Amino acid sequence: MSSNRRTRFDSMAPSNEVTYLVVLDQYTKPLYVRELPPNTDPRIVMIEAMSRSVREGFEVEELPGLMPLYFCRKDGERRQVSIARKPPGAHLKP
Repeated sequence: MSSNRRTRFDSMAPSNEVTYLVVLDQYTKPLYVRELPPNTDPRIVMIEAMSRSVREGFEVEELPGLMPLYFCRKDGERRQVSIARKPPGAHLKP
């Protein structure tokens, strides 16, 4: 029997590295960044973030499924909320 099966990456599984909750505006400008300690459960973080978005009057466009990412909008303003492995702009630093 062949062992060439690919293992499936679960982006909603806790990571043993620091990650970041990032809220971007429609122009990808960071509005909010929070460092998450290693082994934080992304599902809980996303549920809390969605709840906060709704309390602030935003309509969540789609629920996160396999990826820790969703979009929400209010009064013509659109935001992207995600969990990232690096903080915004980290790729720009020398």
